[in-house]
Amino acid sequence: MKILVVTDQTLLMEGEKILGSTNFTNIIKRLCVIGELHLCLQKPKENGNCIQVFNDCLNDYIIHDNICYINKSFVWPSSNVISTLKEAISKVDLVIGYVPSLNAEFAAHLAHKARKKYFALMVACPWDGLWNQDWKRKIAAPYRYLMNRRVLSRSDYALYVTNKFLQKRYPTNGISIGLSDVVLEKCDDNVLEQRKRKINILSDNGIIRIATVAMLNIRYKGQRFVIRALRKLKDMGYNNYHYFLIGGGDDSALRKEAEKLGVIDQIHFVGKMSHEEVFNILDDVDIYVHPSLQEGLPRSVVEAMSRALPCIGARTGAIPELLNNDFIVSRKSVDDIVDRLLTMRDKKIMLKEAERNFEEAKKFECELLDKRRNIFYDKIRQDFN
Repeated sequence: MKILVVTDQTLLMEGEKILGSTNFTNIIKRLCVIGELHLCLQKPKENGNCIQVFNDCLNDYIIHDNICYINKSFVWPSSNVISTLKEAISKVDLVIGYVPSLNAEFAAHLAHKARKKYFALMVACPWDGLWNQDWKRKIAAPYRYLMNRRVLSRSDYALYVTNKFLQKRYPTNGISIGLSDVVLEKCDDNVLEQRKRKINILSDNGIIRIATVAMLNIRYKGQRFVIRALRKLKDMGYNNYHYFLIGGGDDSALRKEAEKLGVIDQIHFVGKMSHEEVFNILDDVDIYVHPSLQEGLPRSVVEAMSRALPCIGARTGAIPELLNNDFIVSRKSVDDIVDRLLTMRDKKIMLKEAERNFEEAKKFECELLDKRRNIFYDKIRQDFN
């Protein structure tokens, strides 16, 4: 059985080596169990000047001859993109679209015309992603919303990274499952014990470290709201909050905001990091904040929970499915972020949230998710036997 994955993801080529990000490599490893893998991707990076980290070798899972490249589409796929997609679809039995992505969405249309089955991997809400940007993208939001509803409704199979949120907005008539794409090894109880000790020795006047893991140049990730919250806290006499921004991308807009508000000395631009390095810095901070305006089910929040971090998150996507409702803030609300940060000055509350989040994260351990995923993929394979 041959499968084609259409995605806006990209790869890094180093000679004969095919390198992918950790997240994309995990996706490829999982999909290989369905059949022989073919990829239709963005054109590969040719040097190290990337905002992602490409460390994982994919040569054991994909060969060069099974990869084709297309340009990312923004308004409508070009004739070259359509031609490449048609040819690639003609050679396979199943088309898998990593949506939202205009190319993956159009591939669904072509697969339907070619009477090929389509499997939608739904990872985020296109409406939220576009509506929370500039006016040009706002104009595109209704069209992409309706297009994705059509794609999902006609899909033979659908995997959503949420349990409720995306399923409600983009329902399918096909066989479906809600399953996060987070990758967590077994949660170590020592992590929780270390977190408790760390909380218990926190000083009221000592530095309180906050972190967000997200791209720095994507405005809808919302780090600016936390920066503004630090200004309000400083005005209230709390100048011991330090904010660690983990992620690649141009930090100039956020840096300018911090300088304008007079809190640049409390902001730390960490930059892009490997998965292991991210976990190490999460262990060093005290509170995780995820103020994003667009999400499916954010892996970074689950990973922070697995490090027994007290968390604050916006009422966006599936974040309310993960966190205690008492620590869900209204989108864009600086006052709400300030309020929850002040609430967490109570060590009893921090300890309670650390335990709660750590236990919740156990639901996302690899062993449990892989078992459910493999049962779902077995159903797909059986349809082609």
